Amino acid sequence: MLEERSDPDLKRWGFLFTEAVLIVASILLAFALDSWWDERKERVVEAEILHGLEEEFLLNRSKLDYRMGRHWEDLEGMAALLAAANRGRWVSSEITVDEAIANLSSPPTTDLGNGVLNALISSGRIELLGNRELRARLAAWEGVFGEVRDDEEMSRDFVFDRVIPFLVQHGVPVSKAMSAWPGTDFEQDRSIADYPDRYSRFLQDPQLAVILEARIGFKMHTTGDYQAAMQAVDEILAEIDRSEAELGQD
Repeated sequence: MLEERSDPDLKRWGFLFTEAVLIVASILLAFALDSWWDERKERVVEAEILHGLEEEFLLNRSKLDYRMGRHWEDLEGMAALLAAANRGRWVSSEITVDEAIANLSSPPTTDLGNGVLNALISSGRIELLGNRELRARLAAWEGVFGEVRDDEEMSRDFVFDRVIPFLVQHGVPVSKAMSAWPGTDFEQDRSIADYPDRYSRFLQDPQLAVILEARIGFKMHTTGDYQAAMQAVDEILAEIDRSEAELGQD
């Protein structure tokens, strides 16, 4: 009789145990599926962020490369003008005095598009990037490019405070020089060479050499910061490529 009574109890407890195990298993499976789905969505979002960053920094790299080329052109023109100032007469056969004056008086500044990065940092979504090295380099980027921006602003102030007044003092026509500035449309019909007396006084004024030496010094320092910025962009792009490759393996 005891065995007959206990057998149904055992079966009932067995069913209850099995049901409990199934319930726990289904809950754990649901959690696992939710976790897998959330992780999958985060991977998709991360891939989209990486794509946006890649496009942004490829464009930044192109702008930096272009601006670096312009800086070297300015340095070549100012070097020719400095040689003329040291000799008191124009000596270059590869560049005109007006082109060199344009190189001296051009105050370019560089604006980069960082909309994707700025939105990523301000929203806190940068933490979605699994690559810690990439996050660190992105966080440091503003400081790197800030050095370039500071140099360009310093050079721009020097041009407007020292260079332009010096050219005005000597009656140097600036239409050709300013026609090289973005957004300007001057008639390039006057040259300092058309005014021999002004031309001679301009080249022989000792202040010209000093101004050129200062401008060249600023430019050389700026090109160094540009090279550092370009290297930083290359490193960011390399980390983006590595992150995209890792996502593609999952």
